[in-house]
Amino acid sequence: MAFRWRSFALAMLIGLLSFADGARAAAPQVPV
Repeated sequence: MAFRWRSFALAMLIGLLSFADGARAAAPQVPV
């Protein structure tokens, strides 16, 4: 259970970082 939660948290973190990076690349003129 703990391993599954850790894997899910890690996957969500990577997805969030990837999404933020993609959004920044798609709209560089938007201030952070």
